[in-house]
Amino acid sequence: IVAHRRGTAVRFVLVGDGNQREHIASLSAGVPELDLRPLLPEAELADVLAAADVLLISERPSLKDMSLPSKLTTYLAAGRPLVSTPMKAADGFADTDAFVGGA
Repeated sequence: IVAHRRGTAVRFVLVGDGNQREHIASLSAGVPELDLRPLLPEAELADVLAAADVLLISERPSLKDMSLPSKLTTYLAAGRPLVSTPMKAADGFADTDAFVGGA
């Protein structure tokens, strides 16, 4: 929505039927930069992920903090850059400050 208001040339494609889909659809009504797609068969999803410039994992903190999101391995297999909200289970795997411009 911010990109739309600023006239930024960007396109977001959200794939799946997560529990926030209807809320996102209502917030983004009339925003052509956001394309909501239904859950795709695995073969089609691989092509969509490979075509992305960047992939996003957005997970709310929960009891699942002890494990990694199941979509992580699928996203990594796509070979595209990946951006994620913090994942407690990934602590210690990388110096995340280096990825966000820290020293």
